[in-house]
Amino acid sequence: QFLYFIAPVHGFPTMSIEKETVSQLQLRFKRNDITTVATTHRNTLRVLPSSKAKSRQKVAVGDVSGVVTCFGVGKHHELKPEFATTKPNERDSEVTSLTLFRDQIFAGVGRRISAFTKKGKPFYINETSLSEKLLHLEVNTPYQTVAGDFVLTVFRETADAGFYMSPDKINGMISVARDNEGRVEAFIAGQDRTVRCIRQTTMAHQMGCEAPVTAIAWNCKGDVKALENPMAALDLVYGTLSGSIGGLRAAPDGVTRRFSAIPQSRLAGITTIRTADLTQDGVNDVVVTREDGAIELHSFEMNPDGTPVTTWTGAVGEVVTSLDCGTVTTADRHDLVVSTFSGKVLTFSVTEEDQNTKAAIPSMLQGNAGDLPTLEGTAAAAKQAMQAGRNNGEDAPIAEVLKVKIQSTLEEIAQLKKDVVKKKNEYAGQEPNAKKVSSDKLRAVAATFSMRDRIYLDDSGTIVLSLELDTVLDTVNVTANVAFEVVEDAQSSDETRVSQTPLEWCKSSKSKLIATYRAPQETSQKNMTLRLRPTEGFSGQITVYVTPRTTPKSVLKRTFDIPALSLHQRFSEDLGNGQPDPSVDPALSTVVMTGSFSMKDAHAWMFRSFFDVPVNVGGEEARLAFRNTFSGVPLYVRYRRGELVMASHNLSALATLRDYITREAAARKVNLQFETRPGPQSLERMLESLDVFVAHEAKLARSVKILDALKEIEAQEGDVSFMAPEYREVLGSADAIQKAHASQPQRLQYVIGVLERLYADRSTFRDCAPATPARLQELNQIVTQNYSLPTLVRFFTN
Repeated sequence: QFLYFIAPVHGFPTMSIEKETVSQLQLRFKRNDITTVATTHRNTLRVLPSSKAKSRQKVAVGDVSGVVTCFGVGKHHELKPEFATTKPNERDSEVTSLTLFRDQIFAGVGRRISAFTKKGKPFYINETSLSEKLLHLEVNTPYQTVAGDFVLTVFRETADAGFYMSPDKINGMISVARDNEGRVEAFIAGQDRTVRCIRQTTMAHQMGCEAPVTAIAWNCKGDVKALENPMAALDLVYGTLSGSIGGLRAAPDGVTRRFSAIPQSRLAGITTIRTADLTQDGVNDVVVTREDGAIELHSFEMNPDGTPVTTWTGAVGEVVTSLDCGTVTTADRHDLVVSTFSGKVLTFSVTEEDQNTKAAIPSMLQGNAGDLPTLEGTAAAAKQAMQAGRNNGEDAPIAEVLKVKIQSTLEEIAQLKKDVVKKKNEYAGQEPNAKKVSSDKLRAVAATFSMRDRIYLDDSGTIVLSLELDTVLDTVNVTANVAFEVVEDAQSSDETRVSQTPLEWCKSSKSKLIATYRAPQETSQKNMTLRLRPTEGFSGQITVYVTPRTTPKSVLKRTFDIPALSLHQRFSEDLGNGQPDPSVDPALSTVVMTGSFSMKDAHAWMFRSFFDVPVNVGGEEARLAFRNTFSGVPLYVRYRRGELVMASHNLSALATLRDYITREAAARKVNLQFETRPGPQSLERMLESLDVFVAHEAKLARSVKILDALKEIEAQEGDVSFMAPEYREVLGSADAIQKAHASQPQRLQYVIGVLERLYADRSTFRDCAPATPARLQELNQIVTQNYSLPTLVRFFTN
């Protein structure tokens, strides 16, 4: 079980919510694999409204081949195709977004907006001249609101009506037409922890959130585009990269917070979010999907204080790209409909197990899915299924469905076998038109798989590298030219095997890390999450080589830049509990840099120094706030043309940032002058923030050092009551101590390294002796032999 608590944001009280505390609510979701399309982007699946009451709804989904497919689902979960659009001939024609206006389908295909009726007939095309892909699309006729990574553009029919440049990446978008005069409000989810209300092309309101907002959806009864009173306040929900869920109320005159539910334990980031009354209690439930493939249902009505309770969790096994709700498999209750990155379309139905279906499937088909039936067995299976249907008083419709499905599957397998033989012969040079290849030469092969990757810094101070393939993963090789510690994820559900090459074995290489991640051979794992802890103060690159379990072998290479201050995570200043302006707070140590640099130059320095800094910046002045995920110490930056101010208690961070900017300015021949203003208590504050980590790691190291000797004494004496209480405590916690040390054996050296850099950097701000090897050895002894905070403070301040 995990807990949520309502964050004390804007005066909200703190309270905990326990998962599955409502025993009277027992939901049973049955997974059904409906169909498979090509690889899909985010938000490219929607459930069409039904034309009449108590009828099943159709599903529309777009994929990277540029095809929009519409289908229904029969009584026995069989596929009922409606239409599929023609595959475009031009390149760069992937379906990157899909939305509805009533029963009309609008899709962003490449740089073009295409519209289709519910029967698949095209009736509208808007050839835009946008430079970004159409990742987000909303339609409120005659207006279309589209957004890429940073630019939101409004079209009236095919005419450009204006644009809005977002200060950071746009991760999601919803919209509502406030009146018939074209007053459209779009709400965008920003990477900079902000939800913004864009009225036409001007920002009207904004609300800071607890983490980067990755998904957003309306929380209203019925279609928000068919409201009786469009000027009324509307509720919306959002999900974040840290796994939290929040609710806002959007009125024409402003945005207010409803709740913010933050998990106390680490959870994967949210990829999609939707609302629907799945529990049929008259109140919308919130459904979210996460980066690790988890699906969660959160209910509100069951909790007296109106906060969400997690009532059901499921898993898909890969990243979910789209989520919607509707009466797809049954006409009287909502289903969850999801699509995955690899192209699977699934439903989760709130229904009882169909016993007749279960009885109709022969035992040979309920066994190992890897044992494919023979053609002779298919006829026997169909005959057995028909007989089972008759014995249950049916007209054997499910037996016919099974027969069709089995026959279709066998035909597909036979065709795949032919394709495999043809490819083998082609590579062997046995095809009539194949070019003969010498057996002692390699043949160039282009990668035939797609990969989705993302890198970010999480709250625990580790860099998370998420990789997702549309096929089965085999190995991931990682190299880096800066030092990293490989962190094993105790909460991970997969059994990824990690092997790290000792650096002394590869002295000829410039790499500081060489590691191989291998997926278990007995699984069909498609995604992998790598967790690495960096050493702050050094910038570099991580390079990954991803190999799928396909033939012929091909590899994709990705390179990720690691900034020098890689442990600093950006946060919103309005959630910073009233933290002072860095340019005026005398308690903080400050570095003020002036010179002949532009606003663009200063922002480029920040972009290459931290994670989570937007590519573009607007206005004449910018302010950024960061927090070190290891020590919790904030760092504030304010810059404009010709002036840059940095303030923090973390002297090492200030020295690193100052040195990097100085090198970059010298390379560009930019004259710089800087002034350092030491804070009166900065060293003491920084050491206090590190005290809990240093004390824990020092105690753990001493316990590991004496544990074997204590165990030997216990084996000889039996009774250890004569020992000091601290030694008996070590023996009682032996297993936990060994486990903690085995998981992070280099953690104490990491902490000592942080202290050594802080001791060396203090001379930048104070008139004191340099960090000689003898002084660093004394620091090491203070930490490892008899650590105490007052002793450490005296050492640093003398």
